[in-house]
This record gives sequence, C-alpha cells and structure tokens, in this order.
Amino acid sequence: HMTSAFFADATESKTPEAKVQVDANGKSFSVGIAVAIAPNRSVKAYQVIKSSYGSFDPATREFVPRDETNVTRGTSCLVLAEGLRGEVKKIYNTNEWDRTHPILVKFKAGEDREGEGGFNIPKTFQMHLNANEIIVVDY
Repeated sequence: HMTSAFFADATESKTPEAKVQVDANGKSFSVGIAVAIAPNRSVKAYQVIKSSYGSFDPATREFVPRDETNVTRGTSCLVLAEGLRGEVKKIYNTNEWDRTHPILVKFKAGEDREGEGGFNIPKTFQMHLNANEIIVVDY
C-alpha cells in the first residue's frame, strides 16, 4: 500500500516568484510597454526573413538591404539600430524557464514612431531579448 504523501510532495512544488526584469535605468519591463534598443548595443536579428537582412542608415533611418555580393553569416541578419522601438509581448519567468533572453519584443513594420523620424522597419518580426539590450521608453 503506497502513501499519498510522496505524490503530494511531488505535485505541490510551487514555482518561485518571477524575477522582475529591469533596464539600465532601473525601469521594470511589463507586457504592452514600449521599449527601444539600448544605447551602445550591437543587436542582430537572425530569425527574420531574407528580404529583411540588412541594417539602417544612421542619418535617414531607412532600411538598407545587405550587399548580396558579400554574403556571410554576419550579414545574414537584420542589425537592430540603437533607438529602434518595439512592444513587449511576453516576459518569461526565468525561475521557471532557462531563458537568457526572457523578453519577447514585437517590432512592427511602419510603426516605429510614425512621422517622428523613426526607423523604416521592412517587415514585422518578434525577437527574444535580454534586459540589457533594451530600455523602457515612452511612445
């Protein structure tokens, strides 16, 4: 005859409270808020469609497709510019999941600070980032 204590112990483990993710300015991230690529960060998005491979012109903020004559692993991505804005869609509990990049951010084509000198994002995409790659901003 088995006691139920073993099974009760095995099923009642509680997940530790989620660690609050904060940016370099001490502001905490939450779902739905606006964020931007942090200053002096080099962030590359590899999980984007091929037509989005490239970077942004720092002066015009227009998308510049990659040079197809010199294709490498390093150019097979979208280089995210400092200040590029997106929206937090999900924050994973790092006590529950082993996530080095626990913040899911959506970057929408045509919606980066419309009319305010924003970046011309070629296609909408989502990306997992860590707290030191982005900062909380006001839209």
